Amino acid sequence: MANNKKNSTELKEKVNHDFLLMAPDALDALHDMMTDPNINPIARVQAIGLILDRGLGKPEESIRIQNDQESFDAAQERLDELFALAREQDSARHDE
Repeated sequence: MANNKKNSTELKEKVNHDFLLMAPDALDALHDMMTDPNINPIARVQAIGLILDRGLGKPEESIRIQNDQESFDAAQERLDELFALAREQDSARHDE
C-alpha cells in the first residue's frame, strides 16, 4: 500500500512539473487567440478571461439569496403542489 502511495505522489509531482513546463506555451497560445482578429470573438473573450483569472486570481463567486417570508411561502406552496402531483401519479399507478 505504501508503494502505491509513493507512486501516486511521484506521478502527481511529474504531472505538476510537466504542466509548469507547458504553462508558458499555453499562455502564449491564449495571448495569440486574444489578439487575433480572425478568431471568433467569443473565443477571444474566453481567452482574456482565462488569462485574467490565472494572472490576477479568479474573483470570488457569490449567490444572492432572497430571504423573505413571501419567497419561502411561494416555494413551500410549489413543493406541496409537486408532492400532491407525485402522490396522485403514484396512486394512479397502483390502481392500474
